[in-house]
Amino acid sequence: MLVRHAAALAALFAAACAAGDLDPADGADDAFPTGKADGAVDAASPEARAVLALVNDPAVTAEQLDDEARLYRTAAYNIVAHRDGPDGVAGSHDDDPFDDLAELDAVKYVGPVALERLLAYAIDRGYLDDVRGGHVEAIFSPQPYERSHNVRVAELIDAAQDSIDIAMYSYSDARIA
Repeated sequence: MLVRHAAALAALFAAACAAGDLDPADGADDAFPTGKADGAVDAASPEARAVLALVNDPAVTAEQLDDEARLYRTAAYNIVAHRDGPDGVAGSHDDDPFDDLAELDAVKYVGPVALERLLAYAIDRGYLDDVRGGHVEAIFSPQPYERSHNVRVAELIDAAQDSIDIAMYSYSDARIA
C-alpha cells in the first residue's frame, strides 16, 4: 500500500514539474546576459532604458508585473519591494530605484525569462517609445534650402564658441559679436 502511495506521489510530482516547464521561470539566482554579441539586451540600449523605466515606475504594481507581464510571482514582488524600499511605499523617501540591469538582475528570481517578459511588457506599455523620444525627425533631399539640414548646421555654427574642423565639415560654437 505504501509503495502505491509513493508511486502516486512521485507521478504527481513529475506531472507538476512537467507543467512547470510549460511556463518557465528563473531560478533564485539566474543571471541574464547583456550585450549585442549574445543577442540579449545591451545595458545601454533604449530597450534596457525602457525596462528600467518600467520597473522604476511607482505606478507599476507587483500584481501588474505578475499578471500582465507574466513574471514569476516571487520575482514581481521582489522587484517592487526593492524599488519601494524598506517602508514598502512607492514614491517615499527611502525608495531604491534600479540604476542598471545588473542591479535588476541581482533581484532573486529575476533572470533571462523575467528580462524577456519585462522587455515585452515595456514595449507593449509604450516605455520604449518614451525613452526614444516618441518620434524621429527626418529631412529628405532634395529639399528647399530653408528646410534642409544645412539650415540647422548653419545655426549651430553661428551659435558656436569654439570650432573644430573634421574632414570637409566644419562645426563651430563661436559667437560672432
